Amino acid sequence: MDNLKDWLAAERGRGVALAAALGVPPSFVTKMAAGSKSIPIEHMAAIEAFTEGVVTRKGMLPSGWRRIWPELVPISEQKPASTLDGQAVGAISGEVAHG
Repeated sequence: MDNLKDWLAAERGRGVALAAALGVPPSFVTKMAAGSKSIPIEHMAAIEAFTEGVVTRKGMLPSGWRRIWPELVPISEQKPASTLDGQAVGAISGEVAHG
């Protein structure tokens, strides 16, 4: 279950509790779950934490989460860090040796 609507439907009162935690009206939570209101990015991490990871930022924003939360990208999917080219390394080494 990776969507807000399913999570809310699983137990009575969750919408009211989540609304209180987010500081929004319960009707706004209902609209977010129904898809008639977008889930604000600034609430996504709080929703993920409140639902104990059942509803994830990745699930709420499938096409853009990597750009907003790059720390969530698994290490296996991360691009290797760029390295200095040999010429720059030689120049730095020379400066240190002669500095």
